[in-house]
Amino acid sequence: MIGYGYWLDFQDKINYAKSSQTYGVRFDGKSPQFFDRVNMVYTAEWGTQSNYASNPNHYQADRINLMGGLSAFDFTLQGAMEQLDGNGVNKTFNTPLGTNHAFQGWADVIKNPINASAPVAAALGKGIRDVFATASYKMLNDSLLLTGIYHDFYDDTGSVRFGSE
Repeated sequence: MIGYGYWLDFQDKINYAKSSQTYGVRFDGKSPQFFDRVNMVYTAEWGTQSNYASNPNHYQADRINLMGGLSAFDFTLQGAMEQLDGNGVNKTFNTPLGTNHAFQGWADVIKNPINASAPVAAALGKGIRDVFATASYKMLNDSLLLTGIYHDFYDDTGSVRFGSE
């Protein structure tokens, strides 16, 4: 189990609305081997974020990340769902110091043209739900990893589909 907290206090006028405080807990693991070389893998994570310091947007939004899968004979198959909640314009769970490129699709089909660190749903005041599957295979004595990922994107209620890749 890992607990974490991030307090971001941006001082420049352009970014002060991105100031936030985030707290969370994450569980990652792998089961003992069974059937000789098979493991179950899992992740469960929850975080909560709210305005902080000079941010004028009073909000609170949650993040959930759930993943389960099997690993056997250098092959891993995982299914997952990550959801970043939204409660109105400028009131969405966001990651201002990072890109979601590797986490919400390689082709950036949902990238927000206004704020590259927030999903396009944030421009609409909605959160985002990413339902995805990953298949990977280790090759050449673990020196090469072949991976395929499929994403399906919705708003945080699951009623509006943003696209897939």
